[in-house]
Amino acid sequence: MNTDIQRNLLIINSTDRSSGTSSDFKYNLGDTSLEINAISLKSASIPHTHTNINANNNTMIVETGAEFTLTAAAKANYLINGINSFIPFTPGTYTLNSLISTLNSNNGGFGEFTYDTGTNRVTFTITDAGVNVNGVTFLTGGSPEIISLLGFNLPVTCPTGVGSSITATNAPTYVENVITEVSVPPAQYTATELVNAVATAINPLIQGTIVGSVTAGGYAEFTGATQPWRFNPSPLPPLFGWNTNINTFFTGAVEAEYVFDLYGTRNLYVSSKVLANGYNALQAKGEKSSIMGNIPVCSAQGGIDKFEAKYSIRKNYTQPINVNSIDIKILDDTGKVIDLQNAGIVLVFEIWNSIKL
Repeated sequence: MNTDIQRNLLIINSTDRSSGTSSDFKYNLGDTSLEINAISLKSASIPHTHTNINANNNTMIVETGAEFTLTAAAKANYLINGINSFIPFTPGTYTLNSLISTLNSNNGGFGEFTYDTGTNRVTFTITDAGVNVNGVTFLTGGSPEIISLLGFNLPVTCPTGVGSSITATNAPTYVENVITEVSVPPAQYTATELVNAVATAINPLIQGTIVGSVTAGGYAEFTGATQPWRFNPSPLPPLFGWNTNINTFFTGAVEAEYVFDLYGTRNLYVSSKVLANGYNALQAKGEKSSIMGNIPVCSAQGGIDKFEAKYSIRKNYTQPINVNSIDIKILDDTGKVIDLQNAGIVLVFEIWNSIKL
């Protein structure tokens, strides 16, 4: 019995799926099993039912609190077993958390500072048996005095013995920052709708009354904060023009640096581990994905993106693969499954398969 290689079409309609959603499903060929030698994505039809703000890009990380600047005069002087020394500090901007981390990283390992958010107090604990003879005494230092910032009245002599500790009498000068992840509901947003939704989401996290608006120049603006806050790097802020790389705290009125980007995903990617069969593409920060092809998003929300390959991009398998159940995922620019609201899609593949004669 001879075999011949023949070109055929494999048409996958998501409405005929055996399980899953229209953007993440399994498709079975029933009693048929194909021996495929090569494959190419010929065409696709995908309704533009996905929204510009979705479950893959709707989160923000908000930090509230305060930061302060230390100069070269700031010191943390101490005395261990009769020997004077100090903990070095690089001049710059700190939060309470980064101040404590610097103390713990540069003190030679003789003790550890910790902050209790419940009591709003800093505690110092001995961790090195070598300081047991006379303990540790923190002395007055430069300006500002680092240990005083933590709430200790200087000079302060710590108890001896590994595990012994002393808690500051006073609250620290700067309360530890609070970092919270919050989101807006997935939807198709205009600029005004988005800033209003963002203001509603972050308002409970920040002292004052946060109001969102769009300036005459088309930039997002937030007003009303009475405490320092900022957006940390997260998916949503860049979409309303926020530069999270600058990452400074602000109060009162603050305006985005860039204009809105509400287009949504620029491309949709058809992924299938079964059909890729080890032929991977690099996508989303170098991660390997089983990409069979990409469809540029050219339609407005509510339209249909149609793709027809002008030239066949053919994947040749080293040996024929046996196919019966096929996995299909439709991914966005971040490499995550996009929500198509279960609208049906159609994919047409050219396949070169062995036909028994």
